[in-house]
Amino acid sequence: MPTLFKDAMLHALTQTIDALHTVSFTSQLTALLKTIIHFDCAVIIGYRPDKHPIYLFDSIPERRELLFQRYLLQDYQQDPFLVPLGSAPRQGVLCMADVVPPAGHNEYASNFYQRTGWQDELCLAIRLDDARWIVICLELPYKQVKKHFRLLNRG
Repeated sequence: MPTLFKDAMLHALTQTIDALHTVSFTSQLTALLKTIIHFDCAVIIGYRPDKHPIYLFDSIPERRELLFQRYLLQDYQQDPFLVPLGSAPRQGVLCMADVVPPAGHNEYASNFYQRTGWQDELCLAIRLDDARWIVICLELPYKQVKKHFRLLNRG
């Protein structure tokens, strides 16, 4: 790992830890994630099966009304990242290929990407307990998802 990368990541990690229990925690967490993976914007929600998601943070630069007027009110019910959390929970880093079969088509995803201009995304699903999740969705630049997914899942 290059020294510059390690220094930037350690600084961002320190800032994130310092921000625990403050209003700047989610923005610091987003800055930390940016030292690990390149993404254009992030949406962080609290999720409970069979309930509306709880808005926690976003860095969407434009068309934010889609988040508040559509997604958080009803579109989340078809989100291929959230739907499985209610019936077959899977914690971890997920890409669209994990939740939509390669030969499959997901109308929600097609409509979502067309409306928002997003190209692809990664979802970090973090289970807090049996009924609560933190879900972090990162909009990735086109064709970057496979490269980033390989890096995040190296073992």
